[in-house]
Amino acid sequence: MHALPASPQLRRIRTVSLVLKWACAVGMIAPPLFTLGAIAAMHYPGTVWDLNGVPADGPPREPLLMDLEWVVGFLPAIALIWGLNQLRLLFSGFAEGRIFSADHATHLLRFGKALLVYAIACPLVGMATSTIRTIGEEQLKTTFNISTDDAQVALVGFFFYVLGWVFREGARLAEENAQIV
Repeated sequence: MHALPASPQLRRIRTVSLVLKWACAVGMIAPPLFTLGAIAAMHYPGTVWDLNGVPADGPPREPLLMDLEWVVGFLPAIALIWGLNQLRLLFSGFAEGRIFSADHATHLLRFGKALLVYAIACPLVGMATSTIRTIGEEQLKTTFNISTDDAQVALVGFFFYVLGWVFREGARLAEENAQIV
């Protein structure tokens, strides 16, 4: 028995998935490269940059503290990179023609978890970097902010988490029903 020719829909799914797989890979590489480039640029003579990439007001700060601020500020990106890797794995499966797989539910669930961790980490990291900025001053100052962006990312992460959970449970039910028959 020979294989049936691939349908045009399957070819489109594979093509789009391959593009998205590579887009996720680029998204995983860009944040570390940007962070390393920013740290290197801060040490260029005559420039002082703060965490947001704009010239800092006031006297120059210690380069080591500025590096620490960037490294701490990068921590939420680790969750985002892991989440993008989960999407990359999902799209890899689609690109290989595995459209209906229980693994896809796991990747969606993990992507949702990554977004939730990112949304929780952003305000905490903001608090830590605000404290780092005031090291060496008379009094340490800490600010804590939760933005609407953080709340929206948490909501989207929750939706992906629930969607992954529903798909995983559905795959389990389908497997149990297949064993009964």
